[in-house]
Amino acid sequence: MRNLTIFGLDNIGQIKPGDDVAELIFEKSREGSISISDGDLIVISQKIVSKADGLLVDVTGIRPS
Repeated sequence: MRNLTIFGLDNIGQIKPGDDVAELIFEKSREGSISISDGDLIVISQKIVSKADGLLVDVTGIRPS
């Protein structure tokens, strides 16, 4: 029998350019008593990855047209 359990990590906080997303997920899951085992699937939003990679745009300098 297979089981599906979903956990959300709400204690990660703001992601900054240069943050190690994998380390943050591992650290915060451990703090929340969530164990990560071989074969587990971890889903990460693209927004978090983009922010960690520094792919940010300052919209204050953009004029809508």
